Amino acid sequence: MKGTLYIVIPAYNEEANILNVINQWYPVIKAHSAHGTSRLVIIDDGSKDSTYHIMLEASKTRPLLLPITKENSGHGGTVLYGYKYALDNGADYVFQTDSDGQTLPSDFEKFWWQRDNYDMVIGWRKGRQDGISRVFVTKTLKFVIKCCFGVTLTDANTKIGTAGQTMTDLAAQLQAIQATASEDGTISAAALNDVINALNSVAGGMTGVDGS
Repeated sequence: MKGTLYIVIPAYNEEANILNVINQWYPVIKAHSAHGTSRLVIIDDGSKDSTYHIMLEASKTRPLLLPITKENSGHGGTVLYGYKYALDNGADYVFQTDSDGQTLPSDFEKFWWQRDNYDMVIGWRKGRQDGISRVFVTKTLKFVIKCCFGVTLTDANTKIGTAGQTMTDLAAQLQAIQATASEDGTISAAALNDVINALNSVAGGMTGVDGS
């Protein structure tokens, strides 16, 4: 395995922040370029501002930055789109984070060091800087997942790094899951169950990485 890494970041109406996100994460992908095959993939989810234009301008001087734009499908749909894009284009490892600045690039190496020990490494954030409505939604989601599937999550909105030999199997699972997602990016309970089964099938062991 050559170690091709795709960092996937969804973005929506982030014109005030997106250049800072690029400047923070580009050194990470450059340090793990795998002879130029790795990519920092930022997916504009149909933003109404100049997010995509800023991404395009930044890519002119950053060859490993790949800006993508598409019609709006919501955060969940965009994340699945990014996973599938990375797998379809030969990624050996996929790391997903958001563009809200709550995940520090300096924490990436904690995930990278674990890549040969687990099929999947999931992190969570300590002291999340979210509004009360976001916190309520996250806690409700954790409760629903626990009731429906018996799965306890520390953070229902996690950053995820996926590794290695099971990538092809996961790609097939994600393609089927994406096909069941509604246009607004939400996923049905049946599809969510497929997600859990897919994650369980590729993760013979899981570990959590504390996020600052």
